[in-house]
Amino acid sequence: MLDELYTAFDSISTFFDVFKLGTVGDAYMIAGGVPKTNQSSASKAAVAVAGMAIAMTTVAGYVTNPQDGEHIRIRVGLHSGSVMAGIVGTKVPTYCIFGDTVNTA
Repeated sequence: MLDELYTAFDSISTFFDVFKLGTVGDAYMIAGGVPKTNQSSASKAAVAVAGMAIAMTTVAGYVTNPQDGEHIRIRVGLHSGSVMAGIVGTKVPTYCIFGDTVNTA
């Protein structure tokens, strides 16, 4: 069920040109305007993230819980602000985003 949901979210993230930060437990975290400022302004990045959030709630309704057959419902949270970002680690280098903005989201 989570694989089906996250695979759909991955496709949507490509459409909205947002960056998937990763998954933590059942949280699917994305960011707009990173790792490259691919949108021409912060407001366009915010619109892309908000559009992704709306699309995620729509797509989740098509995924069913295998235990009870009910459609999945999700909560979405948005936050904006500055972040620090970079590649961390040497064995498995990973692009990470840090800061209060990420923690609050």
